[in-house]
Amino acid sequence: MFAQTLDLTRRVIMIQLGCDMETTEGVANFFIQTAIDAGCTDLSQLKLQKLVYFAHGWHLGLSGNPLFSEPVQAWRYGPVIQSLRREFRAFGSLPINKKARDIKIENGVLREYDVPLKEPEAISPFLSRIWDLYGKFTPIQLTNMTHEEGTPWHQIAVHYQFQIPLGITIPNDLIQSYFQALAAKPAA
Repeated sequence: MFAQTLDLTRRVIMIQLGCDMETTEGVANFFIQTAIDAGCTDLSQLKLQKLVYFAHGWHLGLSGNPLFSEPVQAWRYGPVIQSLRREFRAFGSLPINKKARDIKIENGVLREYDVPLKEPEAISPFLSRIWDLYGKFTPIQLTNMTHEEGTPWHQIAVHYQFQIPLGITIPNDLIQSYFQALAAKPAA
């Protein structure tokens, strides 16, 4: 199913290659706004983590470049981006209805703002496709997908005999090779 849009996605990513990497918060905010617009009521921390992870994985697999610079860690319930965990911890397992925020000084005044995408025209079509593919799944279904045999999380878990120490990073090259292999598979 994903392979059918690879050509379009590759074109979008090629446009983006000259751009700075996105922030995890900007990517998360894209999915939060998309969920709000779609009336999605199950965008929990768990689901958001997995959506951001899948976006990063497919971006690595299709372009060879990371979507963002922050490392992805292997936690009990799958891949986790630590900054997003801190940002949305207060929601627990409840739906997230507030975007990640940051502060800046503007004309000598401290202002708070929703963290935007750096290059929305270039990356939004790609992120929309990730939402279309994965947004319909529950947080548990997405977690199960990240735990399937052969996934980067599973490879790390096996290496540590499923006793993953806190803070273990899933290397981008492992994520990239996994998603490149997925992209190379013929559509079912």
